[in-house]
Amino acid sequence: MTSESLTFPQRLRKKLRMDRLARQVLATLGSPDSGKKIDKDAMRELLAETDYKKVMSRDLELYVKDLTWGKKRILVLDNELPVYTETTVDDVLIYKSPTVKEMVHNFVKILYDKRGVVTSRRQDTVNAVHRQILDGLDLSFTQKDVEDLGRETAEALAAADAGSLVKDLTLFGALLGYNKAPADVFDAGSVEAMGKFSQSRAKTPVLGPCVFFVRAENRLGFVEKPVDLADKDKKAELLSVVAGSVKADAEGAKAVSVLVQEVVKAYGLAPGKRADLKEGKTMLIQ
Repeated sequence: MTSESLTFPQRLRKKLRMDRLARQVLATLGSPDSGKKIDKDAMRELLAETDYKKVMSRDLELYVKDLTWGKKRILVLDNELPVYTETTVDDVLIYKSPTVKEMVHNFVKILYDKRGVVTSRRQDTVNAVHRQILDGLDLSFTQKDVEDLGRETAEALAAADAGSLVKDLTLFGALLGYNKAPADVFDAGSVEAMGKFSQSRAKTPVLGPCVFFVRAENRLGFVEKPVDLADKDKKAELLSVVAGSVKADAEGAKAVSVLVQEVVKAYGLAPGKRADLKEGKTMLIQ
């Protein structure tokens, strides 16, 4: 399925998945002498979304991209993730996995050939692949797209479809810059919560606005006012809201409507306007 045929929620989910895969690979890089091995499966998933073509040669797993001037860009899937530019597969084999005969006949080439210069490694390679994927992904959206996501979320809530609801809330969180609340904030395994995190003047953690979902009760709520989590009384009030003994600022389908309006307000959306998540801008639809 091409990017053009995906709905906005599908495109946004794809972005979040690509972000997660890139983080997975980066987290396994370690230092060159750490002995850590990169997450090759996650890197393969990233590369599958690019125009690199997989080539197995000798003991190397290569990803090859044709360049317009006849040469190739070649990524080697190993712990260093080197990328060679303006070269050939045969040359990369000489640099990375030479036979004894090739080592004898290409000694100078291996040491000095400029085509063997690696143009990126490790983190730079992961970031470049990740950026290529995002550059090819349309992350623009309209007010109607957000309203459609809101309807989808409300339907999941009405159907008590917790899995779909949490996935939709994750999309709202991505649009609003919300982060998932640590489990120890609410001390309840069945509570999914996310919101804006900041610091008070005393540099204590502040959460809010936030949205929470109590799976066991299929209860969704939105709390607008930021709460200093280091203030025991304020945190107790928030916990009372999550527990259901005190009403949230918006609950159920109304909480979904608030999320929709928060996104519309954050991006300056209106009929005839389109926002772009990548560029952080709003433009008139042509």
